[in-house]
Amino acid sequence: MVLRLRARLAKFRMFAAALPVSLGVRRQQRSHRDLAALLASIDAKASGHPPRRYWGDPASVPIVAGWCFRFTDRSCVGRSLTAYALLRRQGEAPSFVSGVVALDGSDRETRLDGHAWVELEGSPLGTADLVRVPRYREIYRHPSPISS
Repeated sequence: MVLRLRARLAKFRMFAAALPVSLGVRRQQRSHRDLAALLASIDAKASGHPPRRYWGDPASVPIVAGWCFRFTDRSCVGRSLTAYALLRRQGEAPSFVSGVVALDGSDRETRLDGHAWVELEGSPLGTADLVRVPRYREIYRHPSPISS
């Protein structure tokens, strides 16, 4: 019983620390229509903070970002931007990645499905992304491999 309560309290603390970052990212999304400018803004904001392990293991960050976006935006872009910002605040060097996959259209039209995710050391974070990402063709990465 006590261990369960401690685990819930730890999750609540992670959520409470991450929610202001998540809301800040959401606010920045509204003011920046250019994704590169938005990510540069997140990078600049993160560099002004000393790295702290707010969210523990980096693998738990997408889960925390998902909790935050239940209240604001359920899109993969919003979750990934929040996870990127949280990881940057921890002093990590994540990559924000987006890609597309062609879906078979029954009416001879090719439809595209897009997805955004965060990678750390070249591996996607988040259980769902480990399954989904290999299907997608990468179209955008920040920071770009050339700039890093």
